[in-house]
Amino acid sequence: MNIYFRQWVLGLVLLCAASTNSPAAGAYQIFISNEKSGDLTVISGDDFKVVATIPVGKRPRGIRVSPDGKTVYVALSGTPISPPPKLDANGNPIFEKRQG
Repeated sequence: MNIYFRQWVLGLVLLCAASTNSPAAGAYQIFISNEKSGDLTVISGDDFKVVATIPVGKRPRGIRVSPDGKTVYVALSGTPISPPPKLDANGNPIFEKRQG
């Protein structure tokens, strides 16, 4: 499965329905973090079209909306993208020792 598709699906699963200033009843926005490009995509919940792309910083990951729905908070990781660590027979991560 394509990494961008997985990020989009994950963002959809983590759907953050924030209220908008739109007069339409039930209008909402979908916020999707894009780790590789360092931005946040805002999609209209009415027609599922991109309405904005906002640069936020290195590796945006977590998204939360304030209780009043007026502010969206984005957590940034900042660490380089790397694969998960190798696992031993018990499923515990194996961390390589640095030499030097």
